[in-house]
Amino acid sequence: MRRVPQTLTFMCLALGIGALSAQEGSFVFSNKPIDPANPQDLSTTFSAGDHIYGLIQLPQAWRAVGKVDPEGKLVMAVYTTIDAKRLAARMELLADRHLNAEHLLFDIAPALAEMTAYRDEGVVYGDAPGGIRKGACQITEYLAQQAPGKHVLTFWVLIDGKKMAPGELTIEGSDYSFYKALHDDIKQELSAGRAFPPAKMTNLAMQEKMVALLKNAGWSDVIKLHIVDKDWWLDRVAGGASMIQSRHVAAAAAYQDTDGQYYYKTCTFHEHRLLSGGFGPLELTQQGLPVPISPESLGVTGKSDTGPDMGDVPQDVQPDFSQPEAVLADVERMRKDAMKKKAFQVVGKCGAAAGKIKSAVEKDPQGCEAEIKRIWLEIYEEYRKIQ
Repeated sequence: MRRVPQTLTFMCLALGIGALSAQEGSFVFSNKPIDPANPQDLSTTFSAGDHIYGLIQLPQAWRAVGKVDPEGKLVMAVYTTIDAKRLAARMELLADRHLNAEHLLFDIAPALAEMTAYRDEGVVYGDAPGGIRKGACQITEYLAQQAPGKHVLTFWVLIDGKKMAPGELTIEGSDYSFYKALHDDIKQELSAGRAFPPAKMTNLAMQEKMVALLKNAGWSDVIKLHIVDKDWWLDRVAGGASMIQSRHVAAAAAYQDTDGQYYYKTCTFHEHRLLSGGFGPLELTQQGLPVPISPESLGVTGKSDTGPDMGDVPQDVQPDFSQPEAVLADVERMRKDAMKKKAFQVVGKCGAAAGKIKSAVEKDPQGCEAEIKRIWLEIYEEYRKIQ
């Protein structure tokens, strides 16, 4: 059998790899913003503290390699691995200028002033847990956690079941804390621009019940609540047309935490099916992860936090809220009185309230008065029921 020269074998392999790369496209990188029409200063090696920008290059336009739905949306994902950690950014391309292009900018660790991610309404990034947005926000979060040394990041696109545009870079250094500050800056911008989820159902009576259930679960206050489902979802025993065991609906609820920041959670409420055929009382069954949101988005801009309205509480029963020890003493008084009356549920809540007050003082000794008011009022309303 005739032997193929080794040099020719290498040439064929090189041509094969080149043809495959051209067919799949590529993911390229730079420490400067990239011009898609004329990519320059590309690199695959970076130092910790470098800004990093990416560009996805495809052999054809996005609408040619993926499926655009009737509403003009194309869904794809950009995968990133940092050593063994894999991240997936679900993305939607909405604008014709992107769908008709053979490229897409993808920020990895951009300078905030040069960031294109999240500012283009034609590209939508999915959310990760904890209010983290997929893409640069999530990637910088994980870069900040890296130990000193060299790390490998690989990237590729998954679209319509096809893996395309592979790319790889290395980053090396002794301190990755730069990316923590960058992540915080990106997250803060996203928080400022994040809108509170719109209401899709209006039911004031049910909303009041939801607020009461959240407060009973330990929320000091609910600033705003929107039901975010259009209707109830039915929960069946075994799917299909099987017996209904409950129904549920979701609501977004906003609050101010003891750190002074605003958040919202998407909470699920259930009503269980009764033997009579109707549904039982509303129950809080799940609380989602906190999502940061700006006070502007909640309509509380410029309002100083003075705590809850105490107009319905007699002045002579209110402790001096500027003195945490006086408030703790009053909570202890209510606890002892509840113990005498064998109102053990109130006794337990008084103990929990005391712990919350101490925690609020530890976190912000100078700015905890409003929070102390909330905690005291919540337990006072419970205590008043046993009088």
